[in-house]
This record gives sequence, C-alpha cells and structure tokens, in this order.
Amino acid sequence: MGSASSTSCERMASDEFRGSNRVGNCWSIENQNRKSKIVMNRIARYVLAAFVLGVVGLAGWRGWQWRANAKVQQVTVTGARHAAPDSLRALAAVDTSDALYGLDPLAVAERVERHPWVRSASVERRPPGELAVSVTERTPVALALKGDAPGHYLDAAGYRMPATGNGPAYDVPLLRGVSSDSPRVQSDTLRALLTTLGDLDARTETLLSELILSETGAVTARTVPAPDGRASLSVKLGRRPWKSKLRRVRPFWQQAVVRQPKVAFEHVDLRFDGQVVTEQHKREDRDP
Repeated sequence: MGSASSTSCERMASDEFRGSNRVGNCWSIENQNRKSKIVMNRIARYVLAAFVLGVVGLAGWRGWQWRANAKVQQVTVTGARHAAPDSLRALAAVDTSDALYGLDPLAVAERVERHPWVRSASVERRPPGELAVSVTERTPVALALKGDAPGHYLDAAGYRMPATGNGPAYDVPLLRGVSSDSPRVQSDTLRALLTTLGDLDARTETLLSELILSETGAVTARTVPAPDGRASLSVKLGRRPWKSKLRRVRPFWQQAVVRQPKVAFEHVDLRFDGQVVTEQHKREDRDP
C-alpha cells in the first residue's frame, strides 16, 4: 500500500500536477502511513519483549522453586583409597532430608578434611540431588615405629595417618625415635627431616630402609642390603640440614658398594661437608 501511494504521489508530482494542493495532501497521507507503521513496529517489539521477559521470569521462578525444594539424594565420594568412604560421609554430616542448595560446600569440605588421610577436599552440588565429595589423600614419606611394631605413617608436612585400614601399604623408610601421637608432629627437627624425605628423588628413597632420630637431633640411616647379599650400611647423617648429605648416599652406593663386591663396609659417615668417611675391610679376610 505504501508503494502504491508513493507511486501515485510521484505521478502527481509531474509537470501536469506540480503546484496543486493535491500533491501536498498526497505527501501528508504518505507521512501519516509511515508514522503509523513505525508506531505499530514499536508496539510489536514491546509486546515481544514483554513476552520474553515473562517467559524468562517464569522459568527463573520455577528454577528457584526447584532449588528450594531439591533434597540430597546421595553423597558420592571419589579419590579415597585409604580413607573409608563411609567415614568421610559421616564426617560430612549430611542427611538425605537436607536441602541440597541449602548446604555450604566449603563447610562440608572442612569437615571431611578432619580425616587423618585427607589432605584436601572439595564439594560440589549436582542436580537432581547429588552431593559430590572429591578428596586428595596425603602421601606418606615414613612409617613411624612403636617399639618394633608399625605405629603410623607420616607425610612431608608432619601429619599422622593410621598404618592400618583400607588401601595398599606404602614402601617407605621406617622411622625410630618418634614418641608423639598428636595429629601433627610438634618437633621442628622431626618436621625438617620429614620435609627432606619428601624432597628426595625416588631412587635415593628406595635405598633407605630405616632412619633413627636421636634425642639430640642426630640422624642415622640404614640402607637396604646390597644386591650380592652383603649387609645393609649404617650411614651417619648427623644433625640437619640433611638434604645434601642424603644426596651423596646413592653416588657412594653405586661407586663404592656396587663396584667393590669384595669390600664390606662397617659404616659410612657423611656428617662432614665434602667428605665421606668409611670403615671397611676386605670380605675374603673375614668371610672365606
């Protein structure tokens, strides 16, 4: 219709009708039609926007209502090897009657982290009713002995974990001289030793069978037996720092012990920087 009016006005604007009142009336009607069309388009947009907002608002209200009524249906646990999942669920203290989105994930994670094997925990709420608990367990670096019996594991930060329970046993050095049963060791000397063990490379760690911590803070290590049946070595490490001393154990083992099968070492002293002091004898002299 607008196209027909435009064509009509263009004809009236020819030389035959130029200057007449009919031309002005024609353009006035066309302008009115254009304004009406613009108004109708705006109204249509407003109606569409109101409809969309209504749909979004209704969906949001229903979503809020669902969140408010959603209940915990199950508590799942992942990452636990030594910590029993049921014990972690008990620490989480969440009931199936609890509102799923009324729970504080951080507060639940903090409760789960009270388990001695758990280093960190995270909690996620998943629809329709799952509370997902993910844990990272501690890694032992030593097994503290109580007399000659296994006592508890210790990690590099000094936290204590039970030696019995779920999961496989860890092949870590035995540790004598630990008397505290607190959740975390208080001795700065013992913490420093555990930190050093945590920083050891795997090949050096596998050579260490036992560590003895004296009341004075001095450490003596004992290696595993030699491959050819010779007895293990007693290695004096003295007081901290121990990292540089322990780094010398493996090179000495490879260069002196493995390459000299006829030599029996009584002990090795690494207490002095840059020095390796040994007491040794030839095996054929005493072991015909």
